[in-house]
Amino acid sequence: MNDIADIVNKLKQSRRLLFVTGAGMSVDSGIPTYRGIGGLYNNNELIEGMTIEEIMSGHVMRTNPELVWKCLASNSSFFKDASPNRGHEIIAEMEKNFEICVYTQNVDGFHSLAGSTNVIDVHGNTRVLCCMNCDQRDSLNNITQLKIPPLCTKCGKIMRPNVVLFGEMLCPTKMTALSKEMLKGFDMVIIIGTSGRFPYIVSPVFQLYKHGSFVIEINPETTEISDLANIHLVSGASQSLETIWSMYLKQ
Repeated sequence: MNDIADIVNKLKQSRRLLFVTGAGMSVDSGIPTYRGIGGLYNNNELIEGMTIEEIMSGHVMRTNPELVWKCLASNSSFFKDASPNRGHEIIAEMEKNFEICVYTQNVDGFHSLAGSTNVIDVHGNTRVLCCMNCDQRDSLNNITQLKIPPLCTKCGKIMRPNVVLFGEMLCPTKMTALSKEMLKGFDMVIIIGTSGRFPYIVSPVFQLYKHGSFVIEINPETTEISDLANIHLVSGASQSLETIWSMYLKQ
């Protein structure tokens, strides 16, 4: 509880917060992690001779989109039966008290659905579909009867989720948006549920750490970022955020 009290005290001295979130943020929504305990990418089961990580690539999306969609269909985050959890809601609520930027690896769109207004979804959003043949785009929420794979209403070709798959480049516009936010500085960085294995996640955290930002990690596991954390809460996202936010509001 001393760690929680320290975090709350730091929050009271802070104005700008950066939330860096990964798959662990959505575990309480029923979405499995990718590389954590029980993660999707830890599953050695082969589908048509390939692992899930190999299938979820730009190359396979171009050459065998039906197979990619088969994997997507097995992930409940893509469908409407999954929804934001209390952790997402708390981050959105905190905008009443702080300037917040959410930099997320997640493609479920839950931060925006929960009400966060400044979200940089570096890997895109599965709830936005784009045609692989023409310029047509659509929202998953507008499709009442989703067929796998979904077809474009304009040209009839297969659509794909507007996400970054393995082997594809990150969106330059989103990385520029992050750079602009970084220039403003952050008093506190809260890293939730990410393994931190990618440079575009570790690098901004390390830069802010060097410039004196207070770094908090919320993750039941030790990660690549743990050594940078001033405080590491070894617990789940929603539980930790609920405890921190409740104590903050009481003071």
